[in-house]
Amino acid sequence: TKMASSRRLSASSLEAWSFRARQTAQMPTYAKAKRMANIWAGSRPALISTFVLTKVTPQMATTSRARAWKPSRDLFISPFIYGHKYSAFSKICFNFVWIYKTTTMKYLALLCALAASVTVAACAPKSENTDPNVESFKAKGGMVDINCISHGSISVTYKDYVIHIDPVNGRNADYSSLPKADLILITHEHGDHLSQQTIEMLTKDGTRLIANGKSQAQLGFGEVMANGGSADIIKGIKVDATPAYNTTEGREQFHPKGNGNGYLLTVGGLRIFVSGDSEDIEEYAQLKDIDVAFLSANQPYTMTVEQCIHAAKVINPKVLVPYHLGNTDMQAIKDGLEGTGIDVRLHESLR
Repeated sequence: TKMASSRRLSASSLEAWSFRARQTAQMPTYAKAKRMANIWAGSRPALISTFVLTKVTPQMATTSRARAWKPSRDLFISPFIYGHKYSAFSKICFNFVWIYKTTTMKYLALLCALAASVTVAACAPKSENTDPNVESFKAKGGMVDINCISHGSISVTYKDYVIHIDPVNGRNADYSSLPKADLILITHEHGDHLSQQTIEMLTKDGTRLIANGKSQAQLGFGEVMANGGSADIIKGIKVDATPAYNTTEGREQFHPKGNGNGYLLTVGGLRIFVSGDSEDIEEYAQLKDIDVAFLSANQPYTMTVEQCIHAAKVINPKVLVPYHLGNTDMQAIKDGLEGTGIDVRLHESLR
């Protein structure tokens, strides 16, 4: 019942599955096996061993009540390979609903359910990272690993495609041991966000660099992306530039409006927002469906604790990682968001 509910199958749908299975019992063995495989796989490919009833007793073929069916020595199970989707295992379990009350078949049905759960677990994408500074998230087609490297420097890896954001060697960061970049994003030109030496260290043939205008001018290479800009990088990865600036009187000179970028990355369907150096700005209300947000909190240059808490409530990400911290009390941010449903994850490496 639980499995049927999760797959949105009605009782009539289950009965339809059972009818097709009983109807198939009258067919020759080879045709029967092929038909059952098609039924259980939903006529979609499934590259796993599924179980096919190759012979069914007359009682099972003609009786509509499960309690009247009795297993015999004519009933046996054989492996059948068919396609690439592992969902077939779950569908097999549904077919055993109509013979579940038979004592022997009850255990067989439970065995198939167990096999289904094991197969799903084995086929699920897993991250190989064990580094405590790496946050891993499931996305379409694989895992997304976000490395909380240092202060304002992070990296995002998806299917061996590596994105470095504001890479700066030093502090807690040793980029000599990190993979080279396929894409480098620079939010703005300040020294804790832009290091030509580190960029050169991470660059390989084909590395693409996107930056705000002043950073590109300082480097002498790369592509300029202004606030509101957007680029499809490769299939499954998109980058949007968002505003990043100070709003508090007397702080505007630190990060003037229209200069620096934040970045919204869509990676395998996972939406990751990196604020860059910014206070709590009105444009955050336009951000929707954010899975992971990195918000800078380092007064007086970026957000105060109170601003970071408010910005997080406005953006409402599933996961918040405060970064660019300096001496900020990051535990106070987590405490201030208690009860909001936002999962706040703290990393000392981001001080």
